[in-house]
Amino acid sequence: MILWISIAINIISVIVSIISFNKFRDFWDVIGSISTALAVLFFIISAVLGVIAISASVGSESYLASMQEKRNALVYQLENDLYNNDNDLGKKELYSEITEYNCDVAKGKIMQDNIWVYNLYADVYDDLELIEFDEEEP
Repeated sequence: MILWISIAINIISVIVSIISFNKFRDFWDVIGSISTALAVLFFIISAVLGVIAISASVGSESYLASMQEKRNALVYQLENDLYNNDNDLGKKELYSEITEYNCDVAKGKIMQDNIWVYNLYADVYDDLELIEFDEEEP
């Protein structure tokens, strides 16, 4: 939505600039100056948001594969009690990695459905599942 609003403001600013230039023949009047500045500003904003949206959708399949492999590795470590020893070395790190993964997935699920920024996030988070684990710290 933010991308489309910035594009709309950019188009409106260009139209006002053209009307101002043609009607008054003085390009640097107040309305023409403001609308030209807004057109340039929102062109830059739209370009940056467009690049972000394109990069989010172009790399979405690789990001999904990466996150699925990360989940598989974390689940494997958790289910096989790789860090279950006398000292519980590494268990806290495993729990923090799982928590970080779960936070990324939960944030992505919310943001991809947010009407304002949905096109800036890859539409892959519905395919990812959270990792359930006991919250007992070592």
